[in-house]
Amino acid sequence: ELIKPGDKKCVLNEGMPIHRRPFEKGRLILLFSVVFPAANFLPKHKLKELEHYLPAKSEAEQPESMDDNLYIYADLEDCDPARVRRSQYHYMVEDDYPSAGGVQCQTS
Repeated sequence: ELIKPGDKKCVLNEGMPIHRRPFEKGRLILLFSVVFPAANFLPKHKLKELEHYLPAKSEAEQPESMDDNLYIYADLEDCDPARVRRSQYHYMVEDDYPSAGGVQCQTS
C-alpha cells in the first residue's frame, strides 16, 4: 500500500488505555508527514556530479536473523473520525455517568 504525505492510519489496540479499563487499549493514530524534494530540483549534469560525491551504490544488507520481539506487526487501517466516535459509543457504561441517587431515609 502506498502511503502519501498527510495520510492518517490507525493501529487497533495499541493506543492509550481506555478510561476505567486499564487492560484495554484504544487506537494508535499515525500521521505521516513526509517532505520530498521538488521534482527536478537539480539539472541532470548536477545529479551526476552529486553521485560522484556520494558513496557507491550497494545492495541492501539482509540481516541473518531478525529478533521478532523488537518489532510489532500490525494492520494499518484508514482513520475515519466518525467511525471512531461510533465505536466509542459501545464503550459507555453506567459507571461513566453520576447516579441519580438512591432511596432516601425518612427522618422524623
